[in-house]
Amino acid sequence: MIVCHYNDPHLSHAVNSLKNQSKKTDIVLVDDGSAQQFKHFYKNVKIINLIQNRGIGHARSVGINYTLNRRFNFIGFLDSDGIAHPRFIEKAIQYLENNKNILGVSARKDVANPKSRIALVKYHYKIYKEDNFQLDCSLFRTEAIKGRTMPDRIVGEDSVFIGSFSEGALRKLNLPYYHFEREDIRSFFRDEFYGAYYSFKSNPMRITKQFLATPFSSLKMILVKRWVLEGVLFPLRQLIWLCGYLMGQNY
Repeated sequence: MIVCHYNDPHLSHAVNSLKNQSKKTDIVLVDDGSAQQFKHFYKNVKIINLIQNRGIGHARSVGINYTLNRRFNFIGFLDSDGIAHPRFIEKAIQYLENNKNILGVSARKDVANPKSRIALVKYHYKIYKEDNFQLDCSLFRTEAIKGRTMPDRIVGEDSVFIGSFSEGALRKLNLPYYHFEREDIRSFFRDEFYGAYYSFKSNPMRITKQFLATPFSSLKMILVKRWVLEGVLFPLRQLIWLCGYLMGQNY
């Protein structure tokens, strides 16, 4: 399993969740130029220290290249602010071995810090439409990774990588993993702003439809989901997305 991080305060949770798997798991930790080196922090973990911070896309490519040369049967990813279910690797391998036509599986996202109102809003926005396949906690057949390119981006590299697989080749397990969402408003809107450009570029028609449906979505959040704060903030979130797209932020 490849874990890439840059000064992430939640890193120990991610690494320990992989160490505590029901099936023995090799861990590759790619430190993307953090101010503090983690070389001696974790036993039985392969540490790759990058001198310069170049973003998650580059770090994941480094991890992929390392693992491809080690002849693993399966290669997976866990976000540095994620917590894998203790049986994720076991269940993922079992599913892939029983379904030869499936190239990769991921876990179902849940929120690790639900007591933070902003974190819960961020989580609700992510799952509002549908909880699709996520690279955040995933496992692939090694042969499915070979020949694929991880975009050298700081944001949106996972969407492009997932999009390189044919429809139906990926599945989501009914098994949770827990993700630490942003807990302050500034970081929340900054992420939304920076993510807008790539989302529009990858599927402009779908995003345009979402914009046109903003009033309906806000009412649905408030009246059906009972997410009052989410519904109130949603138009502002959409406006920030629009600004991010129009300015063409390449973050």
